[in-house]
Amino acid sequence: MAAQGPEVLKHHQQGNVCFTRPKYREGRRLRAVKVYTINLESRHLLVQGVPAVGVMKELIELFALYGTIEEYFVLHEYPAEEFTEVYHIKYQRLQSARIAKRKQDERSFFGSLLHVCYAPEFETVEDTREKLKERRRYIMRVTSNKDRDLYKAEKKVGKPDTFPNVTREASSENSEHCGSLEPNQQEWNTDSMTTQLHDRKKINQQMNINIFDGLDTDTTAVVIGPKLPEIPKVDMGDNSLNVSATLIRNKLTEVLSVSTTEAEVSQIKPPKQRRRI
Repeated sequence: MAAQGPEVLKHHQQGNVCFTRPKYREGRRLRAVKVYTINLESRHLLVQGVPAVGVMKELIELFALYGTIEEYFVLHEYPAEEFTEVYHIKYQRLQSARIAKRKQDERSFFGSLLHVCYAPEFETVEDTREKLKERRRYIMRVTSNKDRDLYKAEKKVGKPDTFPNVTREASSENSEHCGSLEPNQQEWNTDSMTTQLHDRKKINQQMNINIFDGLDTDTTAVVIGPKLPEIPKVDMGDNSLNVSATLIRNKLTEVLSVSTTEAEVSQIKPPKQRRRI
């Protein structure tokens, strides 16, 4: 039932800070601890501590960030501190009112700290009925999801019980099948396995030989790894052509070595001579 006139009720007052909370529950600053049920929550909010300097537009724009506002007005008869006003704001959804209260409570607004609290006394009977119906639908949705998850978990746990029977049946069938094999067939299986093992050994030995073919036979040299392949020699098909090709190749290597040494020498700057006075 709607209230006839505003009164300073107990749930409108700001609670004292709690000093007995565990360390892991404390935030950056101390807060009051209060539990809200669906009866105490409401779409109606009272915003106290608003400076009386004509900032209604800025206040409504700030609270409109959290949801659609149905109505708002100033409570002139509500007892407030000097030079401050109390505003009544009604949201379209309850969740919007929850977020706005949590975000804007004890926040600075034009140099004053706001105090936001629920005002369920402004609700009508229809508002209360809709609020309880919405809460009931939410509880049914959450519990149904939990039951569904529990059912899935039970099915997953129950599945492994069927596996041992299948394996036992399969093992019994395999044992019967193995027992029914003739001795000649069992001997043929063992012979084929031994031949496969011998073939594998030969292949492995050949691979090891191919890897170490390029190594030197000198036992005194330290072997670090497989020898890298040498540069292939080009055969021109004629002795004179081969001699000329080797001469050209040696000349190129000589020129390249000389150019690198000259570049290193050019990079080294000559020492600066000191003038004697």
